[in-house]
Amino acid sequence: MKNETEGGVIILKLASSVSDGIPFKLITSYKDTKGQEFVDSQTINFLDILEKNDENDHFQDLMARKGILLIRYVSFVHQILDKETVDEESKTKIRQFKEYFLKEMKEIGDESLDREIVMLDKFLKAFSQKNFFSNF
Repeated sequence: MKNETEGGVIILKLASSVSDGIPFKLITSYKDTKGQEFVDSQTINFLDILEKNDENDHFQDLMARKGILLIRYVSFVHQILDKETVDEESKTKIRQFKEYFLKEMKEIGDESLDREIVMLDKFLKAFSQKNFFSNF
């Protein structure tokens, strides 16, 4: 990945009053891999954003969709790992989630999400055997 840029997505869950048109200030700060600090500040009003019709909306929508999909994936994996016993219902839920994930992956058009599909397949295989964690 030399000289390649990989993007990131930050998804926030905001209070409902924020989406009612009340502007708010969002301040972000981070350090890059070289330790350099960056700070950004923006005032955001969701009503203004909804009124815009930008040609980049589709791309931004796909990035948000991918971010949400990955959040749901992590949450689902945590639920599976928290279960003390694995039954047929768990296997069915994994298969259903895999179908959902594949559908979203196709809509987003990002083949890099295949890594998560491979992991779901490992879960299914492992749950069919007695020693679950030996497969990882």
